[in-house]
Amino acid sequence: MTVITACVLPLASAGTAAAAPSNTSEPTTSGDCLYILNTSGYGTTPDRVRYCNIGEGGGWIDNLTCTVGLNQTGVNGYVAQRACDAADD
Repeated sequence: MTVITACVLPLASAGTAAAAPSNTSEPTTSGDCLYILNTSGYGTTPDRVRYCNIGEGGGWIDNLTCTVGLNQTGVNGYVAQRACDAADD
């Protein structure tokens, strides 16, 4: 007969605290994009949310898709570019 025993190992020794990583700057999100749109007089619509989410991807094609998409929803080109830049910074 073979006996198998379970061994429990502590994850951290007593008196040791795990330090959580701190990030002093907040990552940008599609919320930053929507904030710029809203403060520039453009309301939030499902299409604008979708394009801001795409802009959050960070690549140049995502930024371009975001900018053109917002422009097609009636957003001024300058505001659209600023909003999409904020989403992917």
